[in-house]
Amino acid sequence: MVTSVLLLLLVLFNLISEGRNHVGQPCNKIFRICLSSNSYCDKENICRCKPDYPVNISLHSCKKGKQYSEKCEYSEECNYYDPNSYCSQLPYRSTCECHTGFIFNEVTKICESVGKETPKSSNLVFPTAIGGCLAFASILFFCLVGWQVCKRQNVYSRVFSRRNVSARSRYHSTCMESQGPSPSAPAVDESLPTYDTALSLKISEDCEPPPSYDEVIGQSPLSKT
Repeated sequence: MVTSVLLLLLVLFNLISEGRNHVGQPCNKIFRICLSSNSYCDKENICRCKPDYPVNISLHSCKKGKQYSEKCEYSEECNYYDPNSYCSQLPYRSTCECHTGFIFNEVTKICESVGKETPKSSNLVFPTAIGGCLAFASILFFCLVGWQVCKRQNVYSRVFSRRNVSARSRYHSTCMESQGPSPSAPAVDESLPTYDTALSLKISEDCEPPPSYDEVIGQSPLSKT
């Protein structure tokens, strides 16, 4: 009885041992199981990695693919998306990084050679140049417009100031003509006599001249007798 049980267990062990063949190996014929992590038995009774875990790390494990800067355990995870990357495997944080001489391209999402011109820079050179030219042209245009406005304002101010001056002068001349000539102070004639001389002349003109000597002798009483 014991012998038969041992034989049965041995047969089962052999059958199960076939299923313990890992990724790429035949599955267990009875239970159709694969003991590798994240693996399954396909229609051909072969152990394969699951679609969500396409990275075959070894016969015993399947992992997900990792992209740049994502956490990782093995470099095979990073190589699934980018062959130029690897897992840094640092003690505090293991992430996918670019190999030496490569740099991550934000457009293609892969690591590219440092000497290689990235599509991002080549695609943006022409639009950047056009934008710079348009900005410079706009600044130049506004400067010219401002200069013309200031120039016109200065010309207008000069014209208006001249017009105001001419209008004031015309108004002043018109007022002077309507009012007539302004009275001027009498001119002083240097040939006129002094005040005393003019007074003596005035007295002499008002008084009669004195009688002559003959007239006085003829009117005296002695001449009558």
